[in-house]
Order: sequence, then structure tokens, then C-alpha cells
Amino acid sequence: MTAARIVVAAGSRPVIPPIPGLDGVEFHTSDTIMRIDEIPASLIVIGGGFIAADLDHVFGAFGAEVSLVARGPRLLMPEDEQVSARFTELAQMLLSG
Repeated sequence: MTAARIVVAAGSRPVIPPIPGLDGVEFHTSDTIMRIDEIPASLIVIGGGFIAADLDHVFGAFGAEVSLVARGPRLLMPEDEQVSARFTELAQMLLSG
């Protein structure tokens, strides 16, 4: 993946995942992204939990083009499977237009 800005939203406390090349680019965590001065035109949010979903929604509502990347088959994986599946389905519908 390449991007001008990358947001790592991997949990309740920012955790920097071992993604090759990530250490060579500027990125934000869920803590630092809320302190930026300007809304980026686009960004990638890495994570599939509540914080990642929240950042996806907030920045999308502000007009940024957001790509949400999760490693699991569904978003909100720790939650009830039906809730997780339905949330993922709705998120995909919203993202596809």
C-alpha cells in the first residue's frame, strides 16, 4: 500500500503493527490523527474495530476518501457474530456507494 498519510487504528491503545515499510513513512495513530490541522483528501485506516470504524466514519463525513483495511473477514470481530456481520455488510454498502 502507498498513501500520503496512513492511520493505524489497531485497538484501544495505539499499536504499531509490523507492516513492512511502515517505519519509513509518516503515519498517525488514533491518538495523533485527532490533532491534525487539516482534513486530508484521502487516508487509509488500518484496523477493524470500533476505533477504526469511528475514524472511517468521522473522516468520511468530513469529506476525506477513506479506505478501511482489516485483516479479518469482518469488522468488529470481537463482538457478537451477527452484529459483526451486519455491521460489515452495512459498511460495505456505504462504501460502495
